[in-house]
Amino acid sequence: MLTSSEHKSGTDRVAEISEKINPDIVVNIQGDEPKIDPNIIDSLILLFNDSSVEMASVASTNLTGDDLTNPNIVKVYLDDNNYALNFERNISLQDQQYFRHIGIYAYRSEILKKFTNLAPTDNEKKFKLEQLRALDNDIAIKILITNFQHRSIDIKDDLKYYEI
Repeated sequence: MLTSSEHKSGTDRVAEISEKINPDIVVNIQGDEPKIDPNIIDSLILLFNDSSVEMASVASTNLTGDDLTNPNIVKVYLDDNNYALNFERNISLQDQQYFRHIGIYAYRSEILKKFTNLAPTDNEKKFKLEQLRALDNDIAIKILITNFQHRSIDIKDDLKYYEI
């Protein structure tokens, strides 16, 4: 489906399509995630069996020491129920357990619409992390933890890990 050329993000494009087909759950896989395991997508969708889950994403335990200091790799830390407390490019809490965020999101349709109608927040603009708009507006993000050996394409040098 073609979408408007006026959109500022892939999330806005997904929201436009969602309005046309009206699904219960919308999954948005970022373009820099070419090798997502389909089982992860299935598991992410299953989180919505809990009616309190409005938005969800994925994080991997595959996080090295070098990753912790790499601003191109987004890190997330969680509460005891696996909800995101914050997403960071540069870690701020030395004693916190971080996970490597994976660019896949799922939303209930009404939350996706609400999210895309919200103005970008100062945090989102400062850190260039769209998901901070949700947290800044009290939209909780449930995180599926996986041990998937994940590598996104964040910079040109990451292409060497893929046969394209």
